[in-house]
Amino acid sequence: MTSCARFDLADQAYAQAIRLGGETVRVLNDQGYSYMLRGNLAGARRKFEKAYSLDPGNPVIANNLELLDGCPSSDNLRLIRLFAKRGSGSSGVGV
Repeated sequence: MTSCARFDLADQAYAQAIRLGGETVRVLNDQGYSYMLRGNLAGARRKFEKAYSLDPGNPVIANNLELLDGCPSSDNLRLIRLFAKRGSGSSGVGV
């Protein structure tokens, strides 16, 4: 299975989660992180900002927004992907 296929599955899972439980902070944050990993920075920002508006001051979401602010550099995006592969950067931890 390719990473594109996994992102497709992730999109389906997020859509199902939203249908069942609404747009929760965790789902929005995780969805934003998924978008960021794919390079969809505008989509990621929308999701992170919506999550942050629901939980102002959440340090995980604030950190993800800071990561996103550094993303125009392809080096930063490569680092984010590397951490995601290693499992050290979880989008949902602490949310």
